[in-house]
Amino acid sequence: MTSGSKRKKGTVCFFRIVQINFENVSFAMKNAKDIDWRASVIGEVTQDIVIEGNKILAGTACYPTNLIKHDSIEINFPPPSLTALYLSMANKNYDASKELYEMVINDCINDEYCNLFDYYELSISAILFSFSAIESFANEKIAQDKYYEKKFKNGIYGALSSDSIEWLSLDEKIGDVLPQQLNIQTIKGTTLWQSYINLRKIRNKIVHPTKKDLNRSNILTGKYPVNIWHNLIKSNDKKYPEVAKKIIFHFEDKQNPPHWLKYYKYNM
Repeated sequence: MTSGSKRKKGTVCFFRIVQINFENVSFAMKNAKDIDWRASVIGEVTQDIVIEGNKILAGTACYPTNLIKHDSIEINFPPPSLTALYLSMANKNYDASKELYEMVINDCINDEYCNLFDYYELSISAILFSFSAIESFANEKIAQDKYYEKKFKNGIYGALSSDSIEWLSLDEKIGDVLPQQLNIQTIKGTTLWQSYINLRKIRNKIVHPTKKDLNRSNILTGKYPVNIWHNLIKSNDKKYPEVAKKIIFHFEDKQNPPHWLKYYKYNM
């Protein structure tokens, strides 16, 4: 038995309405709403049960056992959602960058650049984590047992398996694959899609900068070149973590979202 939790092999638990049998299920001594929002899969016991002499009350949170061992200590915890972790880091860095935004101009006038460079670090992190949240969600959401009917440039259609879908761009995954598999409307052509394109473009400039992206003021580029530093200053009001969250929410079950989205910490 792991300290801090109760678990029993073969116990039946309910996860997001669907009944699933896990080889090992752990019970937290608190309700699901009190479990950290970043947890991936959290269910609730539907009625009072007794396991090994311990009474587990209805409403108690339960989750697939996830064990790691550090030295001689065994730790059991609900698996976090990677998408939720990315969203959390994106929001934390974005909120911190907003606090610095109003300070950097006055600091630069006085030849102080610490806050400006900190702002750039935080903005870059917020952008990268926002994009990674969308990417990790899409890769996890794509069905393993469904094909994607793709129209190739020669006009011929082909069915792509999940292994082949992995190699497609994120644009195609969220613009075509998921809408087709989930039978929902695409976000292509919407304001949200344009916000995603803006996020993808600035993310690519950060990860794959060209010489033009790093241009400095000179005769050729002009006094105020549109480089990556210009773009990052202008991105403060784009709220890219919110863009990521809205895209993810578009593809999720609004009536029965996963734990991490149901108890999402940050307001839209």
